Order: sequence, then C-alpha cells, then structure tokens
Amino acid sequence: MNTPTKAPRKKRLSKLSALLAFDRKQLALACQEHHCEFTGILGIDEVGRGSLVGPVVAAALVFPSRLSPADKRLLADLDDSKAAHLNHAKRLAMASHLQTIGHWGIGEASLEDIERYNIFHASFLAGRRAIAAVAETLGTEMQAELERYIVIVDGKHRISELTLIQYPHVKADGKSAAVAGASIIAKAYRDNLLMRYAEEYPGYGWEKNAGYGTPSHQEAMQTLGLTPLHRKSFKLVQQQLTLF
Repeated sequence: MNTPTKAPRKKRLSKLSALLAFDRKQLALACQEHHCEFTGILGIDEVGRGSLVGPVVAAALVFPSRLSPADKRLLADLDDSKAAHLNHAKRLAMASHLQTIGHWGIGEASLEDIERYNIFHASFLAGRRAIAAVAETLGTEMQAELERYIVIVDGKHRISELTLIQYPHVKADGKSAAVAGASIIAKAYRDNLLMRYAEEYPGYGWEKNAGYGTPSHQEAMQTLGLTPLHRKSFKLVQQQLTLF
C-alpha cells in the first residue's frame, strides 16, 4: 500500500513516462510517414501571448533521447508549465536542469514586432528565433543535423516559414516531454523578465500576474496610467488609452 508521500511521486513518474512515450510514438509515426529516419524531437512553446505587457517569448528544446535515473528524479514533476504543482521556484530549478541536459534556445518577439505583425504572427517569429538559437548551440558542423529533427508545436497551427517537419498538437505541453520542457524554459525566462520590469514600473503587480489583464492590473492601469511596455494594440490597453 502506498504511503501518502509515495503516491503523488508515483503518479508524477507515470506522467513523465507518458510524456516520453508520446514523443517516441510521434517520432516513429514521422519516420513511417516520411519513409526516413529522424534523429529526435525538438519541442517548441511560447508564453505571453495573452499578456498586456512586453515581448512574447518562445523556447525550443531538443529533449535527450535517454534519461539517466538522476535525470528522471529531477524531472519527475515535468508537465505543462502552468500545472498547479509547479511553482516559480520549481520551474526555475527544472528549467536549469533541462538546459544542462538538452540543446535549447530562446526567441523573443518584441513589443514593436507585436504591434507591427499582430500577436499571432509575432508568436511564430519568436518560435523561428528560438529554433535559430538552438541551431547556434549545435555549432556549424552539427547544424545540418537539425533537418533530421521533427518539431512538435504546442497549438493547432504550424509555424509559418519554417522548413522543418512540424506536428502541431493542441495542449502539447501536457502531452510531449519536449514541449513541456520548452514551456517551462520559456515561462521561467519570461517570468524573470517581468519581475525585472516590475522593479522598473512598480504598482502593476507584474511580478505576480506576468502582465496579464487581472483586475488588479487593470485597476493599476487606470490609476497609474500606461507604461511604454504596454501593448497598445490590445483591447484592454486601448480601453485605457481612451481615458487619457
């Protein structure tokens, strides 16, 4: 009989096994579909699409094909970055470990990019930049190897202007180990970024709400006004512009 402390850990390890199994199955299906052998999986996810502030951030992660027992213990909580059991400290620790065991990259689409292209296309831009950042970590001799990776994208759309083989999956951050890892790296990075912004522009609660349109954030926009970091094309921000 499992004790109360052992049962949750067993459930989390079962989740990790399911995430890894999903990636193995997707890789096998891709090889069958394209009649060729792929090396591995690159997961990609973005955070901050619905935020009212700052850049949208994407992370790309080449998840290792094999994990040591120590890695499995450290990644036992791997899941969608928004999962209830992952607080900021746990995400930071897991992001740090993921960055040591896999090739990864961060891509940002700036506030100017969002206003110019809209948030949908800016998210794709961030994704392409994240993958380009991964390519840089591989070095010149290994960059051609990236063509032998398939990309699992969180969402229902393929990333435009990307030549790699892509498989979009809705809520892939809760299905794929590579995408879950990418989501954690991206969220840890952007949350830290918003904490720095919060020090520069106190009173909006960005250290807690990550720039999303919570009631307290909206109230702060009304009382303190807008900052240069607010996305002027977003409806909630435009509503405040009409008041000033």
